[in-house]
Amino acid sequence: MRILYVSNFYPPHAVGGAEIVAQRQAREFKRRGHDVAVFAGKLPDAGDELGGIDLEDDDGVRLYRTVMRSLDVDRSFYWPLAERNLAAIMRFERPEIVHFHNVTGLGANL
Repeated sequence: MRILYVSNFYPPHAVGGAEIVAQRQAREFKRRGHDVAVFAGKLPDAGDELGGIDLEDDDGVRLYRTVMRSLDVDRSFYWPLAERNLAAIMRFERPEIVHFHNVTGLGANL
């Protein structure tokens, strides 16, 4: 099965338990033979392009990490760029299941 996890953060960029749970679930489903990818955010560092995406590998799980613009509710509740990024990843990955964790910073519009 092709599974896509969506989480505002993902280790090692973790601020709470939801990110750790997302990673453990993704790795376990990968271990069980499923095709697993993750779309997650990260806070910007100097020089990062807002909405840019980096592709990483997390123990065999493909990780698409996008640079978030803000965690402030007024700037993160609806974010069209994250929606476009997720749509592009979904077209490429063609998941059968999308599992959402905390989306604060990525946008409730996802």
